[in-house]
Amino acid sequence: MAINEMNANGRRFIDWRLSVGNIITILGMTIGGLSMWFGLGERVTIVEQAVATHAVDIAENADRLRRSEERAGDVRERLRGIEVTQQQQNETLKRILDAVEAR
Repeated sequence: MAINEMNANGRRFIDWRLSVGNIITILGMTIGGLSMWFGLGERVTIVEQAVATHAVDIAENADRLRRSEERAGDVRERLRGIEVTQQQQNETLKRILDAVEAR
């Protein structure tokens, strides 16, 4: 009987016999499915390692940024001191110039 033939009760009959082609197809699908499963497992492991590495890199960069900002704050204070010193020197030079020109 074929797949679409009816049996004596009037129900459709499915031929459950396996041929070599069916067995090869089932084995191929099983092997393909297993290889995809293990391949995805490897990819997930690689991605997890990459995420962990990136987390460490982010923490290191955050620490570098914090130190840079601390240094930048120190540099700003130094620049303010230099500006004040230069203003004082400019005032002193103006007084000297005025004294020289007055003579």
